[in-house]
Amino acid sequence: MNANEIEQASAKIYKAPRVTLADIEAAIASVTYTAASALLHTGTEWRNGASISEAERTTQVYTICMVTLRNGWVVIGGAAPASPENFDPEHGRKLALDKCMQQIWPLMGFALKQHLYDRRDVGTVGQGG
Repeated sequence: MNANEIEQASAKIYKAPRVTLADIEAAIASVTYTAASALLHTGTEWRNGASISEAERTTQVYTICMVTLRNGWVVIGGAAPASPENFDPEHGRKLALDKCMQQIWPLMGFALKQHLYDRRDVGTVGQGG
């Protein structure tokens, strides 16, 4: 289930405070995509007999998405087809971004829960305990 499907299903059911897709989108400062092949010349070690040409072929179809949130937190997602012939850059970007969104959702859920908890505690301050 992707982020849009989750949002649509949740909107029909839940009325109490929750993290929405709009909340997540508002928290995103930037989205950057790159192919893993861009990382080839940054000290990569080839192991188990892999050659550079094998690794290049594999990394040319691996899409990396890096989402930076407004608070500076970075989330990274990736996607690649099992068969290089199935590579579609646009679809790879969509899948990699969706993996980032799946990571952001619980982070923002935690932040919302903390906010609700803190707000609850404000009402009890000075009432003895």
